[in-house]
Amino acid sequence: PILIGDQWLAFTPPRVPTLESVNSFIGSEQPVLLDWAVGLAFPCQRPFDHRYGVAEVPRWRILPDRVGSDASNAWQD
Repeated sequence: PILIGDQWLAFTPPRVPTLESVNSFIGSEQPVLLDWAVGLAFPCQRPFDHRYGVAEVPRWRILPDRVGSDASNAWQD
């Protein structure tokens, strides 16, 4: 880059995220709403319960990628 006059150039350190598994982040005790496309990929997550006609409110929702999410939510259109 050519820096002439009032131009500036910024440097930042590289971003190194700390990765964590879904099971260690959410755990297996909290109620989860799993979309149809990812239900078999997360067997350790606890689906929300239905008791006496009342559904438990899920604390988390696990979605597929954008294309899969659009396909699994198309029934709402």
